[in-house]
Amino acid sequence: MLKRSFSLFLSLRYLRPKRTFVSVITIVSVLGVMLGVWALTVVIAVMTGFNIDMRESILGFQPHVIVKQEKDDPMNDWEPVFEKVRTQAGVVDAAPFSYGQAVLDYDNRVWVVELKGVKPGNESGSIWKRYETLVEKGQGSFDVEGDGVVIGRELANGFGIALGDQLLLHSLVNGRELLDAQSESRDPKRDNLVEPAELTVTGIYDADRPDFEGKILFVSFEIGQRLYDLGRGASGIAVQVEDPHKMKAIKRSLATAVSPLVVETWTDRNKALFDAVALERLNMYLLLFMIMVVAGFCIMNTMITVTTQKRGEIGLMKAVGGTTSQVVGPFLYQGIIVGLVGTVGGLLLAFLTLLLRKSLAKLIAAVSGVDLFSSPAMRMLYELPAKITIVDIVVISGGAFLCCALASLMPAYFAARLDAAEALRNEAVT
Repeated sequence: MLKRSFSLFLSLRYLRPKRTFVSVITIVSVLGVMLGVWALTVVIAVMTGFNIDMRESILGFQPHVIVKQEKDDPMNDWEPVFEKVRTQAGVVDAAPFSYGQAVLDYDNRVWVVELKGVKPGNESGSIWKRYETLVEKGQGSFDVEGDGVVIGRELANGFGIALGDQLLLHSLVNGRELLDAQSESRDPKRDNLVEPAELTVTGIYDADRPDFEGKILFVSFEIGQRLYDLGRGASGIAVQVEDPHKMKAIKRSLATAVSPLVVETWTDRNKALFDAVALERLNMYLLLFMIMVVAGFCIMNTMITVTTQKRGEIGLMKAVGGTTSQVVGPFLYQGIIVGLVGTVGGLLLAFLTLLLRKSLAKLIAAVSGVDLFSSPAMRMLYELPAKITIVDIVVISGGAFLCCALASLMPAYFAARLDAAEALRNEAVT
């Protein structure tokens, strides 16, 4: 205990010279660690928040699980599959759906869109509730019965579509017949063509996702069947589960129950996106951690400078019987104190930055004259989502602290190997 107290006292003495409250090199070392911890914590928190926000956004828009035929072939006999699926453990609700692409024709303009034919009847009352919530944020109601159609806010704004307007949707199923007729230089057979659907806009949903709002429309299940020439079939079965974050067990049970049909979870459908975000997060970890590595080298340089300046004191300590731990201790403690103060200061600065992130974003926009978050494409980032997790705090703090301790260990080791007689002789000469 006495050895520890002596080493700690000496390290604090080196950090605080006689003429100043704290040395300049100590301040530089602390600032280096603080800035590294601050930058890494803020960036990782924002990326984590964005990842969570993106997942919740996708979960609020897409079914948790889809059961379908391989190669997206029509599911002609879907009723028995539907009964099997909704009786599985962990399944809350299930419903058939029709899905495909169509050409939107409005005001002499055309646009390729994706149609979801849903069936919000009594047997599937809860699985489409999330879409009703999205329409409540927008305009109208989620009414797709008969010739009703629900579109996204991005599409409505882009085309100037309002509630009650008439839309014409052309089926892409006709494309094969038209191409064959053109290659054979004949008129297409009208019996083989699917007539376009004239629909009335009953709702405009707001999902805070321009990529969804600009291309996905909701129609009735029957309209989808007709446009995609499914007959009485379906594109698949949409499934809602109790816990969408624990999909492995449910996927296994569903795959066994409906084999050889394909069971696709929401994470499977968005795997490329999630992998890209995870890779970007890892890259930011590695790149920003380099700041703390640089700070570690600053601490190492500081310790080398201190050990060089204190050669006489080190020699005197060894001459009067100081142990290796007593010589190493002051320099090791000095690096640990710098790392501890820098880490705590960086975390506090990061918490303050995240707390004031919205005000800071407005300030940056006002100073620079560029408000990125006002554009429609950036609506999902209005709130600048941020999430600090315990794991991230432990990894960042532990990494910074370990980096500082290792950086001070090498100079302390060389100080301990210093020959006492040579150190005192050199001190006497100077």
